[in-house]
Amino acid sequence: VGSEMCIRDRNPTRKVHRLFLADLLSYYAVVQRDSRDIAGARKSFEESIGLYEAMQEDVKILVRHRAGLAGCYQSYGALLNFMRDPDAAAETLNKAITIRQNLVRDFPSVPDHRSNLAMSYTSLGVLYWNLREYQQALQSYQAAVDINTRLTEDFPQVFAHQDDLAAGYNNIGMTLRILQRYDEAFDAYQQCVKIRKKLMNQPSKIVYAGTQLASCYDNVGRLLRYQDDFAGSLEWQEKSINQLQQIFEHIGDDPRVLDKLHRAYRGRAETLDGLKRFAEAADDWKTSADIENGNDRTFPVSYTHLTLP
Repeated sequence: VGSEMCIRDRNPTRKVHRLFLADLLSYYAVVQRDSRDIAGARKSFEESIGLYEAMQEDVKILVRHRAGLAGCYQSYGALLNFMRDPDAAAETLNKAITIRQNLVRDFPSVPDHRSNLAMSYTSLGVLYWNLREYQQALQSYQAAVDINTRLTEDFPQVFAHQDDLAAGYNNIGMTLRILQRYDEAFDAYQQCVKIRKKLMNQPSKIVYAGTQLASCYDNVGRLLRYQDDFAGSLEWQEKSINQLQQIFEHIGDDPRVLDKLHRAYRGRAETLDGLKRFAEAADDWKTSADIENGNDRTFPVSYTHLTLP
């Protein structure tokens, strides 16, 4: 309540105060969203957007205003997607894309504008994925990958650009799998694996990168299982489990690692069933269930990352 009063008590008559207020409301909406106050977040986003839009003629030349409005559209569109209001989400995300495209055009040397545009395309891809409009999702994911590919070429030492590119290839692989374009999906997953392995060379990021690499392995294993290549699937799923076990031994009882281990053991159990190795499959089913039953899986809401159905 104190924070909300502080935000709304700012003098709205001066341009700088209105811009400051719009920024604060947008940040506050994110806090509300992450605290699961979805209704409050929606109200704050709408107030922030209203302030930004009312100032467009007065401060349209300010990069901060344009970037702030685009960011607010981006976050609000993702929230609307989470709330299952796809038409409003698509309209809002496309507004963010339009502003960010213009920022990239006007300031091509600023990498943040490019990475933010890629983020908006990814969010639009997630929206189409949820609507099962997979071809449109694929186009949006490809647009994000194209941007992040150029960013990794221009800034090869920046971890975030490499990470975003790997995630983009993973999204493409998942979408191509749904479209039954299996060879292309395999190639996309291989690109993800290649980048994730490279990121393992950064000691400060090894736990995160290793966990993501294990997920890539698991996705390849699932893809091969969908094609009834159970032997190939088993090889990749064992890579995933081995990778996660090493991380677990390194950091201990981490719920996110346990969640991925639960999923990996379940996937290998399904593959072993396909190979008619039922006793080994039963062991993996039990291990998966034991991990799930002892794991608190209450995580912050994610609006931009996909999980396999």
